[in-house]
Amino acid sequence: MRKPATVVIGDHTQGLGILRSAAVAGGDVWVVHDRSISLARFSKYLSGYRQIGRGILSQLGQTEFAEVLLKTLLELPVEYPSLLFGVNDDIISFIYRHGKLLRQKYFVPDVRFDKIYVKYLFNSLLPDPARIDTRL
Repeated sequence: MRKPATVVIGDHTQGLGILRSAAVAGGDVWVVHDRSISLARFSKYLSGYRQIGRGILSQLGQTEFAEVLLKTLLELPVEYPSLLFGVNDDIISFIYRHGKLLRQKYFVPDVRFDKIYVKYLFNSLLPDPARIDTRL
């Protein structure tokens, strides 16, 4: 049986770290990024790279940009249960919002990511003694 692929959305040092860690497990490792210069692009562990339009990953709250990324992810030559990783909160939010479609090819947990990465929601889940007062 073939090992699941890993797809990293974004780059930076986080993306390179995810790529290297995923390579140890075996399976193909892909990166989708909106820039041609990338830490991960020339990694010896990389199976494939898809470049989308510059700036798309910073505008995923807008439908037309989210649709470009969604289409790209669904067209990658990977199959369920491939793993999908985002390198920042906006990308994780995108994965959560589009989970129903992404589950065609990717293992996307059916959890409320927003309760984890939105500090106000997460803080509200904690018992009073554990809460951190934040004014930001």
